[in-house]
Amino acid sequence: LNSARTGRMGDIVRTIQADQDRVIRAPHRGVLVVEGGPGTGKTAVALHRAAYLLYEYRELLARRAVLIVGP
Repeated sequence: LNSARTGRMGDIVRTIQADQDRVIRAPHRGVLVVEGGPGTGKTAVALHRAAYLLYEYRELLARRAVLIVGP
């Protein structure tokens, strides 16, 4: 946390495609599985979705446990 930021997250945000953005911003309906081939951005999409949901649905999710499983 004390080290300088690299700007890498900004690089990732700039490369998000429209279909990935739709997955990130899809309404909260429970479990969502993100599938795709190697290098398609699954992890980046999943983490952006988690951040989006935790922000947009903060009142609902504050009362629940949140689990993120990944590689």
